[in-house]
Amino acid sequence: MDETFGLLLRKLFRRRIVAVAALALAVVALAAVGAPWIAGFDPNDTAVLERLRAPSGTHWLGTDELGRDLFARIVHGARYSLLIAALTAAVALVAGCVMGLLAGFVQRLDAPLMRLVDAMMALPDILLAIALVAILGPSITNLVAALALVYTPRVARVVRASTLVLRELPFVEAARALGSGTPRILLRHILPNLGSALLVQ
Repeated sequence: MDETFGLLLRKLFRRRIVAVAALALAVVALAAVGAPWIAGFDPNDTAVLERLRAPSGTHWLGTDELGRDLFARIVHGARYSLLIAALTAAVALVAGCVMGLLAGFVQRLDAPLMRLVDAMMALPDILLAIALVAILGPSITNLVAALALVYTPRVARVVRASTLVLRELPFVEAARALGSGTPRILLRHILPNLGSALLVQ
């Protein structure tokens, strides 16, 4: 599994567009982490006399209508954007994997879980997220929960489809014959083989 994953990553990063995208993401992440040191201004400091300034040596991207430095606001805002994106992806991945593995491997859970996933996917994504945040209140935790709820069904469907194929393969049958329980088969034999599908998600 480790060798396969390493080979997959090497092949992936040989593609120029992937390498450029990874470099761009790394630059954004570094700028977000180092925002207090590279911004030069507090993102919330207003200066009415400096409002709507053009880009200059002092204000690299200019200022907004309240005189706030735009570069400072962008790099500080990136910290929240990246944090929310990472948490949303992690929560959606874990929840989607659990739902997809159970639906694909345990036949009696397949129909109810997939009907739940279908119901979740029937609602417009962004409207559902906005409605949930409006109901729960504005906070990072609520925003992550709302967005994760939107993206979990996609992961669940992909994981379920792959699990349905994997559960019929000889190595899973051999594990069953040796007396391995469902949790062990899912974690030791099926989940590691979902790497490529999960990487795409």
